[in-house]
Amino acid sequence: MTKSCHSEGSINLSPKNLNNKEILCLRAGRFARLRFAQYDVTNPLFSLVRGHHRAFTFAEIVIVMMAVAVIAGATLTITRQKLANAISAYYYSAYISLNTVVKELLMDTSALEGNLCAQLESKFNIITQDCTAIPATLTTRTGAVLTMNNNIAPISQLNNSSGWIINIDVDGKRGKGLSYVDVFPFYVTTDGKVVPAYQTTPPAGANETKHLAVSVKYDTFPSNIRQTGWLLKSISFQEAACKSGYVSGTYCGSITKNAACTEQADCRIVPLKPGILKR
Repeated sequence: MTKSCHSEGSINLSPKNLNNKEILCLRAGRFARLRFAQYDVTNPLFSLVRGHHRAFTFAEIVIVMMAVAVIAGATLTITRQKLANAISAYYYSAYISLNTVVKELLMDTSALEGNLCAQLESKFNIITQDCTAIPATLTTRTGAVLTMNNNIAPISQLNNSSGWIINIDVDGKRGKGLSYVDVFPFYVTTDGKVVPAYQTTPPAGANETKHLAVSVKYDTFPSNIRQTGWLLKSISFQEAACKSGYVSGTYCGSITKNAACTEQADCRIVPLKPGILKR
């Protein structure tokens, strides 16, 4: 005898023997109680029975939620690390590019002067520029945006130096555009020195090695034979620049020049690519 979809009680049927009406009842899920006398898990109808699936326990749900939280936390950490690595690479590239271009400009003159923006435009791979604006701006094909004063001005942090302060948004429109997060200032002196700036609290820029670490290479003369060695390794640009005598003034704070760095020793700053701890 076949029961209706709304009938009470249990029905002892095998999936192989269900008629069309009972199949429709199964699909609608309207049986109050249904037990199969013989289960045939290979039959597609078997999966239609609501009572076949067991609900998750509270403990299982908690375990799944904990696993999702761990995965999300790990993913966020990896994403932040990749972003930090990207900023380091952009910062290093900005310093190397600016330093190279300034050295090229000095090959044509004894000292830099005038509108530096217009001079940089001829050397950088530029997509947009406005060197007549205040401040002047350049946008490179890598996306970096350089903003600077138009004309020469004293640089109070560097003794007896004049030049320009260039703020470089190292990741352009891709980033937040925040000072010492992805926008970093650089001093460019008229005699061709490129000096990354820094902030004291919290340390950022040239006074830490997060984005730019450098070493100091110098000449030694054992037995009157010139040899090259490493004086300092994997330090901040500020420390290297001041100990090597590359710069002086309030920029150095309490850091003094290393006695080994004389005119004869020729101490030189060597930038390290991001990820290289020593050289």
